[in-house]
Amino acid sequence: MKLLLVFISVILFSSCATLQVASERSTKNMNSLGIEWTYSGNLNEILPPKLDSSVNAAMEKFNAEHHAFTVHKKLPKDKDYITVDFIKGKVATQGQKAAGYIVTGLGIAAPIALIAVSSPIVITFYYWPLNVLYSDVALSPSLSYEKTRDKKLNAGTGALFAKTTPQVNKLVNKYSVGFYEVLVKIETQLKQH
Repeated sequence: MKLLLVFISVILFSSCATLQVASERSTKNMNSLGIEWTYSGNLNEILPPKLDSSVNAAMEKFNAEHHAFTVHKKLPKDKDYITVDFIKGKVATQGQKAAGYIVTGLGIAAPIALIAVSSPIVITFYYWPLNVLYSDVALSPSLSYEKTRDKKLNAGTGALFAKTTPQVNKLVNKYSVGFYEVLVKIETQLKQH
């Protein structure tokens, strides 16, 4: 039963999160893909340099594995490209972490106290601050159908139980894996056409 639920979840999330490449496009008529990324939103100042490295690392990994096409930083002449627009990037502050410890501690103590006084109602609560990254990924007009041109690509990590730098690195690595998967899905669709 658990395996069935996992399988259904994977199908739902995979199908919802796929950019749709136009059916007339295939690996026969596309040998390279440009990648452009911008920071249009409110991002914590430590994220852009790490995201630059992350996107570059995903491109290097993709090219090193000898796929049906290569990827590169978008050039002005490129007609086949994807655009990544980083909309929001939040890193939990020390104050949010402290609040998380306090609220979660109270949330654990509350049910113990309520049980001790024989209360008929037992409640618990918690607050875990998150590090989050939100982006829109869009195909160029030459690659996509108008209605399915973009998708959200997000990443998040908990921020309560670790120092900031390892958690930010984990967030960026998580995003990099998701971005790499987008490239592989584009390749898969091109091969099917």
